[in-house]
Amino acid sequence: MDTANKALDVEDQIFKRMTYINSMADFLTARGIDPSRGNVPADILEQARTHAIQDAKRATFQDASALADAIARIENKNKATKLAIGGLLPFKRTPINIAKRGFELSPAGLIKGLTYDLGQVRKGTMTATDAIDHISQGLTGTSLALVGYFLASNGLLSASSPENDKERNFEAAQGSQEYALNIGPYSYTIDWAAPAALPMFVGAEFYNALTQKYDDGEQVFKQATDALSRLFEPMINMTMLSGISSTIESATYSQTNPLFAIAGNIAQNYAGQVVPTLSGQIARTIDDTRRTTYADKDNWVPDSVQTFLQRQANKIPGLSQNQPAYTDVWGRPDRTENWVLRAFENFLSPGYIGNRSASGAENALRELYNATGDSAVLPSKPQKSYKVNGEEHNFTAEQWLKYSNRRGQASFDMLNKIVDTDAYQNMSNQDKKDLVSKVYDYADAMGRMDTIDGYQLEGWIAGAKDAEQNGVPSWAYTLYQTQKSISDAKAETDKSIKKYDYMTDIVSEIMSDDNLNDSQKQKTIQNLVINGISDNQEEKYAAIADKVPAADYARAYYEFQRIEDNNPDLGAGEQNALKRDYLMQSGLSAEQKHLIDENIINDGMYIPKDLDVDYSNPTSFILTQMSDAAQRKFSRFGMSAEDYRKVYPIATAQGKKAQVIANLQAAGMTYSEAARFYRLVKKK
Repeated sequence: MDTANKALDVEDQIFKRMTYINSMADFLTARGIDPSRGNVPADILEQARTHAIQDAKRATFQDASALADAIARIENKNKATKLAIGGLLPFKRTPINIAKRGFELSPAGLIKGLTYDLGQVRKGTMTATDAIDHISQGLTGTSLALVGYFLASNGLLSASSPENDKERNFEAAQGSQEYALNIGPYSYTIDWAAPAALPMFVGAEFYNALTQKYDDGEQVFKQATDALSRLFEPMINMTMLSGISSTIESATYSQTNPLFAIAGNIAQNYAGQVVPTLSGQIARTIDDTRRTTYADKDNWVPDSVQTFLQRQANKIPGLSQNQPAYTDVWGRPDRTENWVLRAFENFLSPGYIGNRSASGAENALRELYNATGDSAVLPSKPQKSYKVNGEEHNFTAEQWLKYSNRRGQASFDMLNKIVDTDAYQNMSNQDKKDLVSKVYDYADAMGRMDTIDGYQLEGWIAGAKDAEQNGVPSWAYTLYQTQKSISDAKAETDKSIKKYDYMTDIVSEIMSDDNLNDSQKQKTIQNLVINGISDNQEEKYAAIADKVPAADYARAYYEFQRIEDNNPDLGAGEQNALKRDYLMQSGLSAEQKHLIDENIINDGMYIPKDLDVDYSNPTSFILTQMSDAAQRKFSRFGMSAEDYRKVYPIATAQGKKAQVIANLQAAGMTYSEAARFYRLVKKK
């Protein structure tokens, strides 16, 4: 600690000397005195020295502070206070003066200068020069706040992270950083530039507050208070105040007595100073992976002690690699492959470089979240415990990391495929929410199955896993099964919605899905569409699956339903003729047409029977649907099969000869042709 303080003192002395020289020169020059010529009046020289000393202290944040002095006096009362305050706030004067500068360089500082300070000038307790200086600082800070607002409105400056944990983790997974400049695909943190950067952050916070959604009655008040309340957040998050920040968190989230939590945290902060900052810099440079901590609930060592020891290990070269890797909400570890960049960030750069990128899934989820305001659509990190037979168990660090990675990566991969489909794009926001929820459920189950011994899949998730083993991607099963369930539910309440319409739409969407190859498309349709019709149809199609594409079989099945629904006045035989016309006009082979006919079309009202229809050519197709007698007589007439099918039923109809001949003439025959055709048809 003493070594660190001495190093900081050396740095301060360098900047103090530089500021002292420049300030004195500026002071004398402003009064028309050339210091190089000597003969500076003693009173002026003394004023210059006093001014330069004050500027040098201000430049290094070492100017007088009554609050810092009061804290120091309390700290030095006894060993207990020295230990407590030393652990909580190792630096005092500097952060307090930074806070003061932040206030001075702000719109609040400008208001103070124009009101309180000018009043003090009139009373004679403040010089006009000091008041003007304060007003100038406020104007500068206000201008910087406007710059910050402009940068934030154009996405060039990030302020504080969202308060919602899920939203904050979601933003972090895309490379977003607090208090950072955003340039192209990169971000660079500038919180180290406090207090100069604080006004810009205020402007950015005002922009965030103005674009935040509130209840109408709270709008104005919330916008103002939210922005002002975050004024000093960058300073609180600085290393010099990390003790205060961590102590507040310990007291807030402690499950025990907050006083005990505070005392324990102070002790840890003090003990943590034993491992030097340099060691941590070296460790982070050697290790390409960001590390975190994990408290094992089943370990006899208290959680706080486990966390403390792991934090120290993360700062020791060689030990950090044995600690758990930090992963984002998608289960991806945070790695920096380039060691030169790691060295630059740890030894030279005061800020951190982030790579900003968003996948198609992340853009879609952001859009859905903005539209619904429901954070449930955002990914989250999993729980650290699980239940088996009603008994709760805790994950070890290794188990949790495996579970988290599998869960996050599964949901990420599935969503990136899903959001690009027509099926997803055509869904309502509510349906999208239901689908995303199912994706998270499936991914969570996969993580548990890979981590927990004996874990059993249930319900539709088990069906999805079985389908995956049969060649259907899990994301496709989840997407189209959800779409089918949604459509079924709508059809239950709205009878105008026909199943054959939305099922053929689903088939078309599956066939147009570029994320699926042809085999996957057919397997998906077989599993979700055909197998969903009935056990009978599932068995029938399974026997011919290698010969008839599932899409064509499913389209035929639902087209036949459409024919029946649209032609209720026709008999079963006439309806079947229309069905067979549909098959004949399809691009399928004769064998495929026959197999579909054989498995779907029922030629009997009560006793199922099948016609042996020949789909080889138009003539055989027509004739094989007619009686044996009609087929035998066809060869006697020099007409096409189509014409024969048209007039044969007319000629064989009941009625007097003259009327039948007249009907044949109406169908396009001459009297001679009609009379001859009548005689030949009626001939036994």
